Amino acid sequence: MKHEWLVRASSMGAIMSSDRSGKKLGAKCVTEVQKMLLYNKRGVNKRIWTKYMEKGTINEAEGIDLAARVLGWFDVKSNAKKKRYRNEWVVGEPDIDSPQVLGDIKSSWDATTFPFFKDNLPNKDYEWQMQTYMWLTNKDQCELVYCLTNTPEHLIQKEVRIQTFAAMDKTHVDDKLRSMDISEIEAKVEKEVRSQMTFDNFPEKERVKRWIIERDDVKIEAMKDRITECRHLYDAYWDKIQNMNNSEIVEQFKTEKHEN
Repeated sequence: MKHEWLVRASSMGAIMSSDRSGKKLGAKCVTEVQKMLLYNKRGVNKRIWTKYMEKGTINEAEGIDLAARVLGWFDVKSNAKKKRYRNEWVVGEPDIDSPQVLGDIKSSWDATTFPFFKDNLPNKDYEWQMQTYMWLTNKDQCELVYCLTNTPEHLIQKEVRIQTFAAMDKTHVDDKLRSMDISEIEAKVEKEVRSQMTFDNFPEKERVKRWIIERDDVKIEAMKDRITECRHLYDAYWDKIQNMNNSEIVEQFKTEKHEN
């Protein structure tokens, strides 16, 4: 193989996807290989940044502190410097990496997206991400923890503006809204948004949901096999595009994705 690129822990769920037969690489896997090739070889990178990601990034430390209080993580500090691990296959940076706890924090956008009632992992991709962290750190357990923390004020205000404009568009079909001026509509919307995006009225123990994932060496071996397969695909794509310019490469991959 010409290119033994490393797979990010956060991408491992996509890499491990299969097609419906379960025997071939899935569309998510192929797309991830293409994305990595475009980035590594041509500098093409489509950055995605959503309000959900923004809250997750801003509230990570708050989530760690909340989880530490509720779960009794006595040696976990939210201001601890993260360590990036790598081996010959993968690279990753766990959110939590203390002597006692290896884990990752997920911040829910609001109460409707918090997994209050789920027994199984809300997202199967996270199983592969946690296995990757255990592989990198040589630990036997990894904790996936969802936290319900208050939304930052600027995101609340942004949501109020969006929903106020949406409410204004409904005044012609909603008698209650038609009888209100814009300041009254905005006040009504803000009250509703704050009730949906702040959670001080919830007991802390209800705002933390944890899954403890055990190391599975069979899955780790499966990841090695899949990465090897993906590296062969990466090489094949590289051979195909070496003489193409950036715009031609992107169009080629778009066509192949549509055909798949």
